Amino acid sequence: MSMKLSPLITNVHFPNILEVKQWLANLARRCSLPVSGRLGWEARGFNRRGKYVFKIVLVLILGISIPLSLSAAPQPPSKVEYRPMPKPGEKVRLDNGRYFTYGFEKPPKLGMAIMRVEIFTPEGKRDTSFAVKGDADMPSMRGAHSSGDKDFSLSAKGLYLLPVRLVMPGDWEIRFTFMKNGTTIFRGAYLFDL
Repeated sequence: MSMKLSPLITNVHFPNILEVKQWLANLARRCSLPVSGRLGWEARGFNRRGKYVFKIVLVLILGISIPLSLSAAPQPPSKVEYRPMPKPGEKVRLDNGRYFTYGFEKPPKLGMAIMRVEIFTPEGKRDTSFAVKGDADMPSMRGAHSSGDKDFSLSAKGLYLLPVRLVMPGDWEIRFTFMKNGTTIFRGAYLFDL
């Protein structure tokens, strides 16, 4: 986590709170040392009382601004586990006997490809009661070509479809998230080479 203090104070970046504490300790030590000559406190118009008021105000400003800037920092996303999935076309178990199959409509190549998911009940009938999301990305360049978590569209035939933009050759991964009534039932990842 990187933090930048107000430009009026300094232009130093502090990667962690320990460095902030060290900086504050050094600043307080420097302020409490007697300074003489042209650049001393007296030359700047501070008397003994003014020096202490300045220190108190500085500590209050830093004491308020540092915790606020730390709390405003974005939190890293929690690590979510995605199970490796079998090859396309095979049945993948969901819950209570339900299962799904998945695969591209055509063999994937550069450009747009359509990922297709079919969910079935234990009796073998199509089940359209799930919400399915997918995220396509290159694991070797995580985030550079990510599509983001997109909802699969449900077709009139009961198929879940997701257009996937494949922009360069290499290893790709599609992460699937299956949800029912707002609860995540299954997370899986399909790795393939383009």
